[in-house]
Amino acid sequence: SETEIWAAVALPAATPRPNLQQVHAALVAVFTDADVVARLAEQGIEVALQTPEEGTASARAELAETGALLQRLNIRPG
Repeated sequence: SETEIWAAVALPAATPRPNLQQVHAALVAVFTDADVVARLAEQGIEVALQTPEEGTASARAELAETGALLQRLNIRPG
């Protein structure tokens, strides 16, 4: 059985584009490093990188899907 999880690094919405690109480039460098990829693979982890725009779209879609599920199940905060 496979489980899919995702993790993201979030920055304030007002983060200047050059700073956002710098953080993204650093994360890409880490998660494409052969040693890091190999160590994660040993644990059954496969990294799927996204651009900042793709990450934002994924997070919004996931939040919308989860919100819809909570509404269908009549689950409310509090």
